[in-house]
Amino acid sequence: MVKILCLAALGLAALSQATKLHVNNGYITVDDAAVRSSIDVSPPVNIYARFDGSSNKEKAKPGCKLEGASWESSYGDIYFGEDNCLYDSKGQNINGQCCKPEGNLPEVKNPYYG
Repeated sequence: MVKILCLAALGLAALSQATKLHVNNGYITVDDAAVRSSIDVSPPVNIYARFDGSSNKEKAKPGCKLEGASWESSYGDIYFGEDNCLYDSKGQNINGQCCKPEGNLPEVKNPYYG
């Protein structure tokens, strides 16, 4: 019984581990959180980028969206590069995931606000 409980606890701990997403340039919004340097996240997430840095509004339209970004749970750190793509700690693009410009994106939390 004790072995089963210990294994279950280890499994829950592994599931709850988040990956640290670092932003290499500018600010982004991940789901509904403004990110200025890094944030702990668990996939999948929506990433919004290419904001007008001079906007002083609480909500703003992003220039691109990366919907449902995901990566292996073993990644401790990932990076949102200057080119608006996701990279692992070795500098390899993660499954070709990049923020794509889209026509009519909704307003989201402006990471430059405040």
